[in-house]
Amino acid sequence: FTHELPKQEFEDESKMFTESLVDLIVQFGSRDDALILILDDLQWADPESLSVIESVAARARRGNLGKLLMLGCYRSNEVNQEHPVQTRILQHEGPQAHVQLGPLSEEESNTLVEHLLDERSIQVTRLQRMTYLLTQGNPFYIREYLGFCLSRGIFRADEEGTEWIFDSALAQSASLSHGIASLVSDRIAELNAETKNLLLVASVVGNEVSLAAVDYLLRDRQITTPLLRSLTELSEKHLIYFSRDTLTFVHDKVREAAYQMAGNELRMDCHQGYAVWLDKQMTDTESNKKQRIASNELFELAYHLKNGRPQRNPTWSRRILLQAGRMALKVFAYQKALEYSQTAHQLLPDDAIASPELLDEFIQITELLGDARVLNEDPVGAVDLYTGILEHIDDNLHKTEICAKLCECNLTLFRYRDSIAAGEMGMKYLNKTIDTSELKSIAIVIATVIPFAASILVWLLFGRQTKSIESREDQVFYKLLVNLQVALFFSRPLCAISNQIRYTWGILR
Repeated sequence: FTHELPKQEFEDESKMFTESLVDLIVQFGSRDDALILILDDLQWADPESLSVIESVAARARRGNLGKLLMLGCYRSNEVNQEHPVQTRILQHEGPQAHVQLGPLSEEESNTLVEHLLDERSIQVTRLQRMTYLLTQGNPFYIREYLGFCLSRGIFRADEEGTEWIFDSALAQSASLSHGIASLVSDRIAELNAETKNLLLVASVVGNEVSLAAVDYLLRDRQITTPLLRSLTELSEKHLIYFSRDTLTFVHDKVREAAYQMAGNELRMDCHQGYAVWLDKQMTDTESNKKQRIASNELFELAYHLKNGRPQRNPTWSRRILLQAGRMALKVFAYQKALEYSQTAHQLLPDDAIASPELLDEFIQITELLGDARVLNEDPVGAVDLYTGILEHIDDNLHKTEICAKLCECNLTLFRYRDSIAAGEMGMKYLNKTIDTSELKSIAIVIATVIPFAASILVWLLFGRQTKSIESREDQVFYKLLVNLQVALFFSRPLCAISNQIRYTWGILR
């Protein structure tokens, strides 16, 4: 019923939908009956889904939901300390228990086989031993191997159809050249060309795929596929689920196998095609830009663009990657910011510096790449990038900002002389001065230390804050000043003290 929501800004509409969904969940619970919510694949949860979980949990803590048990499943190897599931759900206060699920034990594996076959006999026991030996308790592979045994006659009914037979000789000779994991690839390879093409294309897009996107990619590659027939076949072979609008892989191992079979050329074409399709879904209005960012669509677009053929439309590609890189820095995804900015930088033409139309873009991308390298612990590379763009910037405030970054990078590398030189250059761009003469600094300290201490004492007793750092100029200046002062403290401490007195006194007045 989302179509009935009033057309408002994306944030308001999203909040309204979240609260409506929580209200609906609340209706299923009562004071007497327990409500159990099972949430799978939390590692792929979008921000809106996490908001629903938080809201339900908050209502439960207030006693508005009766008896509630929430079971959340996620892959621990895909959820690090900075993952939204960790910061928004797992670190939340409240009664909770963590259960680490590993492979099934041999006894559990045998029970699963017995339940799947609905049989108990000596022949089933022999099959159980072989199944556990090959799968080591992985439930997905257990199911795959049972299907393999049934389809190849390894486990079959006798001629009278009264008993089951496990053919151990046939099991030993069966082709498993690449291990149990190859069973999925073998099943995909047996599909007809049209159906296999659909699966391979979908695997490039993601685990849950829009059918409209798949149709676009197939037509873009001039592949004619009867969509419904192929989807039905894939569903019957237990490779996907599908609804009116989406296709979902039954397991990530299925998608991984299909992705590997796609080949590099097909993968690059589909990544590029899907990036184009994503971009077409939204116009660049301000509200849609917010929606794109809020829904992580910008990052998805940049990911596929980076792995596709961005050189086909370098101008558009650089614009998207620049936006995504900046946003990645804001949400602390430093490695992604580095990847996006590196790709954008590689797409710049060799004569970008000499071109008035490209110079500003060159500066923006290069600065972003420098920022990303700093945050990925590569200050040496950042220094080279910042130095390379400094002479091409016209705005003095922007030049000062680059000098502040150079000052900080050199300070990190213990290059105090270079750090001070960058700081002095930045101060000149702001028409401000800094004391670097130790003789002059001694005189200033001796002459001002007592009245300075007195003014500090008066301010502590009677003063109040009347100034805050608001303008960009102030932000740049104080960032530069702090880094410069630290460099001076390590090389010329008297100069640092002199500057500290002078600028602090100026602020207090």
